[in-house]
Amino acid sequence: MIRDIYSEIENIGVDCLLSCSENSNMYGNNDIVKFRSAAKPFQILPIFIYNLHKKYALTDKELAIFASSHLGQEEHISVLEQLLEKCNISENELICNESAPTGIIANKIWSEKGLPKRKLYNQCAGKHIAFILLQRELGGNEYFKSDSLVQKEVKSIIEFFCKRKVQTCQDSCGVPTFYVSMCEIANMYNKLAFPQNIDNFEIRRAAELYVPILNKEAFMVGGDGYFTTILNSNENIISKTGANCLLAFGLKKENVSWVIKAKNKSWARIAYLAEKILYNYGYKIDLRQYV
Repeated sequence: MIRDIYSEIENIGVDCLLSCSENSNMYGNNDIVKFRSAAKPFQILPIFIYNLHKKYALTDKELAIFASSHLGQEEHISVLEQLLEKCNISENELICNESAPTGIIANKIWSEKGLPKRKLYNQCAGKHIAFILLQRELGGNEYFKSDSLVQKEVKSIIEFFCKRKVQTCQDSCGVPTFYVSMCEIANMYNKLAFPQNIDNFEIRRAAELYVPILNKEAFMVGGDGYFTTILNSNENIISKTGANCLLAFGLKKENVSWVIKAKNKSWARIAYLAEKILYNYGYKIDLRQYV
């Protein structure tokens, strides 16, 4: 079935790769790409490794928004503001750029009210708050620099999964991102969906704690009509998009993962392919209506 799926979709202008832990089959182009926001679930694992979720009594909504590329809806901003107050963090401590809400509805409301841009509207605000908490725990300063203790810790997580040293560059939100292969992303999401295959107790425990939260609070990871929110609302799927028109998702029961990256940056094409792949596994999920 897997080979049949790939033979149908390989010629419609995307890079697509499958990782299946049962037989280690890989199909598609193994290009090196920037991990970008698809890395967020992995970047947040140190929060659990260092038990900061307990130290700060973080709610599931607060933990979910750490890995979010949120659309700036009222619910997202409320949780982010709650985090700042609870953890005694100033919004100015975040080094991400001020932004307007990226969601269509949220942006319309923002514009009508004549509200100013702010850092909390940045889609990566939650990740930056998480990094500030991690910096408090590890020490040091300038959490956004590649030689900070925070980014060294995060990089060690990525390198653990990739089983090699990885190169970094600055992402648009101001912190490092990673050059990884499509195959490595597929393998990482396979392990996220099936953490029993993670051969490190602390990282496995962190993934086992975090993945159910990303399913339970799927809205916090994106928002209305966001691919990750739609997919993660199904407790058998764990997914995340990247700003470079990349979608990665793992299927828990099937123990399989897919990474799709559109060459022409077409989210409509990503939606079509994801629907087709998921349908072949018995899922009827409509993504194209939200493109």
